[in-house]
Amino acid sequence: MQFRTSYHMLKPIIIMVLGMLLVLQLDAQTPRVWYFGQKAGISFITNTNIVTLTDNQMSTPEGCATFESLPGIPMLYSNGEKIWHHTGQLLNNGNNLNGSINSCQSALFYLPPKVDTIYLFTTDAHNGGNGLCYSTLDNSSTLPSIAQKNISLLSSATERMTLTRHCNLKSTWLITHQWNSDAFYSYNIEDTGLDINPIISNVGSVHNGNTINAKGCIKVSLSGSKLALTKMADGVVEVFRFNNATGKVYDPILITGIPNAYGVEFSHTGFVLYVTTASGQLLQFSLANWNQTAIQNSKIVLSSQAQLLGSLQIGPDKKIYVSKDNSYYLGRIENPLVMGNNSTYNPTAIHLNGRKCEAGLPQMNLVPFNYSFGVPKVCIGDTSIFSFGGDSTRVDSVIYYFGENPIYDSTKIFNPKYCFNSIGDHIVALVVYHCDTTDTIFRHARVIGPPNVNLGPDMSFCKNETKSITSSFASNYLWDDGSTSATRYIDSVGIYWLKATNDCGSDTDTIEILNIFTAPPISLPPDTTICIGDSVVLDAGNDSLSNLWQGYYTTRYFTAKTEGLYQLEITDTNNCKSNDNFFLKVLLPPGIDLGSDTNLCIGKDLTFNGSSIGHYVWQNNTTDTSMHVSEPGLYYVSITNICGSASDSCMVTYSECNQVIWVPNAFTPNADGVNDGFLPYIENVSNYHLMIFNRWGKLIFETRNPFQAWDGTYNGERAPDGSYNWRIDYTNYSGDSFNQYGFVILFR
Repeated sequence: MQFRTSYHMLKPIIIMVLGMLLVLQLDAQTPRVWYFGQKAGISFITNTNIVTLTDNQMSTPEGCATFESLPGIPMLYSNGEKIWHHTGQLLNNGNNLNGSINSCQSALFYLPPKVDTIYLFTTDAHNGGNGLCYSTLDNSSTLPSIAQKNISLLSSATERMTLTRHCNLKSTWLITHQWNSDAFYSYNIEDTGLDINPIISNVGSVHNGNTINAKGCIKVSLSGSKLALTKMADGVVEVFRFNNATGKVYDPILITGIPNAYGVEFSHTGFVLYVTTASGQLLQFSLANWNQTAIQNSKIVLSSQAQLLGSLQIGPDKKIYVSKDNSYYLGRIENPLVMGNNSTYNPTAIHLNGRKCEAGLPQMNLVPFNYSFGVPKVCIGDTSIFSFGGDSTRVDSVIYYFGENPIYDSTKIFNPKYCFNSIGDHIVALVVYHCDTTDTIFRHARVIGPPNVNLGPDMSFCKNETKSITSSFASNYLWDDGSTSATRYIDSVGIYWLKATNDCGSDTDTIEILNIFTAPPISLPPDTTICIGDSVVLDAGNDSLSNLWQGYYTTRYFTAKTEGLYQLEITDTNNCKSNDNFFLKVLLPPGIDLGSDTNLCIGKDLTFNGSSIGHYVWQNNTTDTSMHVSEPGLYYVSITNICGSASDSCMVTYSECNQVIWVPNAFTPNADGVNDGFLPYIENVSNYHLMIFNRWGKLIFETRNPFQAWDGTYNGERAPDGSYNWRIDYTNYSGDSFNQYGFVILFR
């Protein structure tokens, strides 16, 4: 009996996208392990599991950097003056770098994707004479080694430097600022290495005067479109727009009235700016309106305390971490996208396990938005709207492809609409042209229909079976008993119905369970042991049943002769099945062989081992399967099992086995029948090996036969008269190895 109804739920013609799949991602070189301060460290195991580390060997009052071989696996760290391997050892030649531990941003690691060269950029403190330098490390082996050291890039530089991705997502910009100048320097690090010719932007204020103006941090927003820096002596923050296609800095805005401005960081959207001061303030600014008055007036003081606040750094969890001078805690802004106190600054977010934070934190190399597009799930007949994700200001053009025809099934609109004419997952391609680069993204657009519920025909089944009825392709299920899972387990006769619903409609079906049959009884005998040559006849038990032995034989009776598992399946007229198995063990008559009577050297022993299954009785009435012998006597054993018995004996005697070796010191191989060969005399020796050497140490004769003499020849020729060295290696009957040396004189 089946009953079915279905209808299509009417929906609006246009289904809005529930959400884009656009995600902010961190670069593969973003460190998840940070080493900083007074030997402090943390590791982002996951974005919600952060653990403190105590293996950092570096102390630095300000700048620092960490480099990872793989995400979460540190390899190197530096304070700008030294480089440590993650094991805590200083890298070979890894000291006397031109950076300074008193520089705000003293060190930055970077590994271009197509080379095995790690770059370490360093800055000197204030406007020190070392300026901006770089060193290179060979990364082709497990332990990097320094290849070049302290190469000058910009001799008159401030402490400020940061990294951001080029808009082509292949290159990276290194950005710094010249001292006594208004010039930004943007160096392009291509995928094959550093271009030492910078892009120079003369914009904003001149960094000069009090050398403390060389102090302060610089950061670029995640999207690569905004740049901010602090000037400590002047007490100002400058924000700019940044073109990550050209490396140009432009459109400055000056924020004043921030004494001792030090750290700076953007929220991951780039619309909220955070600033710290050496005077202990944590400030927040809104960049929603690119207007000097609006930004200046948006200032909110989140915290004010008598403690220097240093670097700010966005983490893999998109929260912003705050360094606090001489503190056992690392601070954190929990909700950086929210303006005001609801951004929630927690000054004791992470306890550093007895280590202390200082003013610096390692920078992170962030990438801009990845391009993607959001796709809806719609019902058949409805229109899909596709939403472009990413910074469209960096995009020259886009093309969507929806079907096989590249002319009629494509569009260049950023947020297009398209109606698919069939149910299923349709492949959609988005081609993005940007920054002289083309990226193609594939997604599936899903088109669904109302559910099609089919519980199958009415049925009966057997009681020992597990029976379930299932439906799919729906979001909601309702069974006759009120349960809401997709699967229903059946254990009684009756009528069952299911109503399934999704966004496009609903469907209902009914099934009747007519009967639940009792499975046929089955019983094989208990597992049994027989002697070899015997057998057991197994009986399936009923001529009215269908029998299947070992998955092949169909007789009622089955004869078991060999050891193993025997399986039976029986089937009755209702096609109900039962299964049972029987294990047969086949036993051999016992056997034992203690070997011939034997003589042992005094101090030696042996063990008699039995291999047959049965009951053992030795001469001393012990019943173990083995007997250890350490003294002379008659040893015997009897073994009994259901298949028979066996016995054996062995007389063991002991005697002295001292080895004897006597070696002559001369022989005369002149064929007179007297002393014509060199042959040592030996007793109680095994593994005998005799070697003869000439005066220059060359081996001219060897034998392992204790009865073979040297006849005084070499390669078939008579050896000259003279002295020859010999060596004998051997083993005595106690198993100890020896060697003896000497010489023999040959004369004719």
